[in-house]
Amino acid sequence: MRRQKIVKEEVLSRAGRYEEVWPVSANKKDPAPLKVKEVIHEGERYIVCVNETEVGVQQSAREAIVKSLREQLEDGYQVNYER
Repeated sequence: MRRQKIVKEEVLSRAGRYEEVWPVSANKKDPAPLKVKEVIHEGERYIVCVNETEVGVQQSAREAIVKSLREQLEDGYQVNYER
């Protein structure tokens, strides 16, 4: 859903308070921490959910990918077109 232009530009950027559904817990068996908010845009209702733990994991993964790509560019990465 993030790939839809209207959602990306209007819904996700809309200011509003998140309501905590599940708090952060030390117990691994508890549900993942979750925050939600409701956004109504042009008569459509959207529920936006955020898992703060997953946000950190995804950010770390993106940073690792960028670091790897920069290293490959610095080393003069060669594309192999033969398969």
